[in-house]
Amino acid sequence: MRTPLTILPVAFGLAACAAEAEPDLLVPDAVSVTWSDTYDGSEDGLGAVVPVDVMVYDSATGAPLPGVELGIASEHDGTWVVPGGKVRAVEAEAWLEDDTWLDDERVLFDTRHDRYVTLEADAGELRAGATTVVTNPDGVARVLLYVDRFPSGANGFSDVAVVVSASGDVPLERIVLLQPR
Repeated sequence: MRTPLTILPVAFGLAACAAEAEPDLLVPDAVSVTWSDTYDGSEDGLGAVVPVDVMVYDSATGAPLPGVELGIASEHDGTWVVPGGKVRAVEAEAWLEDDTWLDDERVLFDTRHDRYVTLEADAGELRAGATTVVTNPDGVARVLLYVDRFPSGANGFSDVAVVVSASGDVPLERIVLLQPR
């Protein structure tokens, strides 16, 4: 008869631990972006769409944490954080033949993926340099960054830092470096 009494406190303790998640962020340390002087004009229509996946998980159990809102910010005005669902690939012929695309949407050439895309967001929304994303059931959120230009450094181009943060009981913050190569 003692066995059920000893199992009960252990089971209760495991349930209590599960309720108290210890969230943590998993982000890549750096993302390499192929870059050249040719692409580096300010708002010249050439740049790179850079997808970055970030994960929120319980550091005690490793379980993913869905539904966590993350803030994504870049202080560099040449790197735009693109709100979710605002990038769409387009056929070159479709917009080259119809110049009204340029009036309605921002058409850019994505050098990273060798394709034309539209950023369906106004310039102010892009230049603000921040957006929010929410983790999916697997605890993962995709962030899209558009690099219009990299800052110039002593030896060519310099890295750009993008901050990923979550607020809550335990504020979290990690840096992803975009590195031109």
